[in-house]
Amino acid sequence: MALGKNILSNILPTPTISLKMVISTPVIMGENHVPKVAPTVKYALEIRLNAEIFIEVNCDSFNYKKLTFGIIEFHRGNKLFRIVTFMSWFIPVNLRLILYFKMLLNVMRVKILRTKNRFIFLSGLITMLISQDVFEGYTLFTPGSGGGGGGGATTYLKDNNLNNIQTWSHSNGAASMPYLIPGDEPGWGSTLLIYPYRVYNPTMESGGVGGAFESLTWDGDFVWGYVLSNTNYQHHHDVEPLPNGNVLMIAWEKKTATEAYSAGRTSLNGNSLNQMWSEAIFEIQYDGSGGGEVVWEWHLWDHLIQDVDPGDDNYGVVFDHPELFDINLGNIGGGGGPGGANADWMHLNAISYNAKFDQIVISSHHQDEIFVIDHSTTTEEAACHSCGNYGKGGDFLYRWGNPQNYNRGHDSDQIISDQHSINWIPYGSPGENNFILFNNYHSGSGPSGESAVLEFVPPIDKNGFYTIEEGEPYGPESYIWSYENDI
Repeated sequence: MALGKNILSNILPTPTISLKMVISTPVIMGENHVPKVAPTVKYALEIRLNAEIFIEVNCDSFNYKKLTFGIIEFHRGNKLFRIVTFMSWFIPVNLRLILYFKMLLNVMRVKILRTKNRFIFLSGLITMLISQDVFEGYTLFTPGSGGGGGGGATTYLKDNNLNNIQTWSHSNGAASMPYLIPGDEPGWGSTLLIYPYRVYNPTMESGGVGGAFESLTWDGDFVWGYVLSNTNYQHHHDVEPLPNGNVLMIAWEKKTATEAYSAGRTSLNGNSLNQMWSEAIFEIQYDGSGGGEVVWEWHLWDHLIQDVDPGDDNYGVVFDHPELFDINLGNIGGGGGPGGANADWMHLNAISYNAKFDQIVISSHHQDEIFVIDHSTTTEEAACHSCGNYGKGGDFLYRWGNPQNYNRGHDSDQIISDQHSINWIPYGSPGENNFILFNNYHSGSGPSGESAVLEFVPPIDKNGFYTIEEGEPYGPESYIWSYENDI
């Protein structure tokens, strides 16, 4: 059962608040001055609700490239949920504590549910930190500066006291979040790190560009990896480790203007590259020799529809086919972004896997929708429309967020905008098998927009089939829970 919208007021009685400091070295020298402090100076803001529930915000004042660590801990009985973030040293310590606490409130719901948190925390105007799955008592993350880059990086695994349990050095910067994969034997020794990274000279470049991942041992030795950056495909954004040890990768798929027009696209919107980048998903399996091989793939290009020209491919009635995507939706790329001109059309930014139903969910930032597809298919079946466990091949099993994309809604029916972080809530957690995501522009748009965390219940039965009423959009009509306070 999901918690209600007013979760904070329900579980948070009037708190007692105390500020603690270890070693009394001054921290604040004035808002426009860099403080001179000893590395051991620590501040802690404790918000205690009762004997079992309390929040502690730790502000560690050591200098790391003019950044400070902030540790946010939510204690509930013997359960601990943690966030690690960075903030500029130029921000006074009292303000940093407040901002760290606000970050906790913004994502506490997600941490309680133990979901994979893929939010990007913007700390002031200085840096960003991509947060990860939280293992019991430990936090895994790779810090990086805004804008991305091909330079080196370090992945950290830290305990509750901010001690390094392990670090991994990388020659290339992160493309997205790393993952820890439990080994066959108990203990850290057999654990593997999956690290997606940005390659030098990617073949296609826009926000979120990557190109490869590597699997490292606990001691940092290379086990295997895979590069997906060639003439036709370029990995970007997220990866998803699977229970069988394989890894899913999102990739742009380059299409020429001729291919786009033949498929029913009416305009490339003046794209300077004269291209259209579609999307594909590849499943990579270790080949036993340090590399990987593609064992499954899915291509959006096989699941399109258009209702403009009966002489082109994919002609049909969009309203009648919510399982397909209208090729004429949205603009194609632009001249800006980290790599200059691009032809990014869908901008998939997240991928997650449901092992029980053998399904994949993906998020399209540019089209304001999430989509579920069947992973039980073969590669050949993934290109068809009537295969696999659910009888739809690689067509959408479900979609949500913007029903006007398939002519079953209007502007007023759009719920999500520029969203990230789509995930299934794990089994055994409150709201299990519901979806949860971060809606970038829940209201407004651009820099003045307000964000929200949303949980919604998909119309799915016990066998993994989604229901839709004749002539209606996929439900639900709204979400069952949100957190919308100043994010």
